[in-house]
Amino acid sequence: MQMKRIVLTADNPFDEGMLERAGTFEPEVIANVSRIIDDVRKRGDEAVREYTKRFDGLDLDDYRVPEDEIDAAFDAVSEEVVESLELAAEHIRLFHEQQRRQSWFITRDDGAFLGTKVTPIERVGLYVPGGRARYPSTVLMDAIPAKVAGVDRIAMTTPPASDGRIDATTLVAARIAGVDEVYSIGGAQAIAALAYGTASIERVDKIVGPGNIFVAAAKKLVSGDVGIDMIAGPSEVCILASRYCTPEFVAIDLMAQAEHDPQAICYLISSTEELADRIHDDGLEVCGCCDFVHRLLHVLPLSDLHGRASVRGMGSSYSPVRVDEDGRGCGHGHGGLADTRRTVDHHDEILLFLNLGRLSDD
Repeated sequence: MQMKRIVLTADNPFDEGMLERAGTFEPEVIANVSRIIDDVRKRGDEAVREYTKRFDGLDLDDYRVPEDEIDAAFDAVSEEVVESLELAAEHIRLFHEQQRRQSWFITRDDGAFLGTKVTPIERVGLYVPGGRARYPSTVLMDAIPAKVAGVDRIAMTTPPASDGRIDATTLVAARIAGVDEVYSIGGAQAIAALAYGTASIERVDKIVGPGNIFVAAAKKLVSGDVGIDMIAGPSEVCILASRYCTPEFVAIDLMAQAEHDPQAICYLISSTEELADRIHDDGLEVCGCCDFVHRLLHVLPLSDLHGRASVRGMGSSYSPVRVDEDGRGCGHGHGGLADTRRTVDHHDEILLFLNLGRLSDD
């Protein structure tokens, strides 16, 4: 496993050029995705069917997943998994209910009527990665906030497996989260179908959810004709970890992003050299967080897919940055929290020993 190590000193402060990031979109990708989108706009379901056959090897007559197939998914998933999804959904719903915006109106003393009318989006398209992997958590985290906000209908698209079916766990998550329609379509053709509609798929007002580079490029190209959440590049995570952190948790969170895509990038900023000292050019020694990453690569179902490719090819152990336990840095012109913000825009985590009382309103 190849992992890059960057040692910061007073003479070698952090510079973003050290990360050697690649560009998000290549011109060839944009050109190919643009052709797919134009074709789906012109030919609708016929084009979607052709691209699904070309890219997924499936010739499907109907993309809509029937309700009885979603019902049957509950029999194919263990009770423990269903209960875990329901518990996660409850927690996600509780959190986002606190964020819900409300309409308000006032009448000033001079008679002027002022206010804000909050109107939920009527129809949202949710893209969920699939095919070689399953991401039920994506379903919960994207669909539940939409339902809490009052979105009327959610149409979900996700790539089918080689047998033409959708992963049962993903279907269970869709039912729990309140998804109204599920379609067995993936890739740029799914984004185009959601954005412009076909005879069988009604167009949506906004598209959300992660995907590979072709999905991200498609969202970029349809933006303006339809709302999107964001244009996401390869998944990234940067973890700022103190000596008090649990190595297993760090390793799991690194791998949770590494499994998304072979181009995913994982960074570890350490406040102690113990978490990184035994990372060598020829691989990982058994110590600390890196030991657990090494173990996970051999036991996770995707150990020979995204996670292994990501950690071997792109993953970086960015360390050892000396960070005081309050996150202030080492006084050499670079600091833990500042460097974390400059490292990634996607997922930042801070694993420190904190007195939570200091974070209260007092």
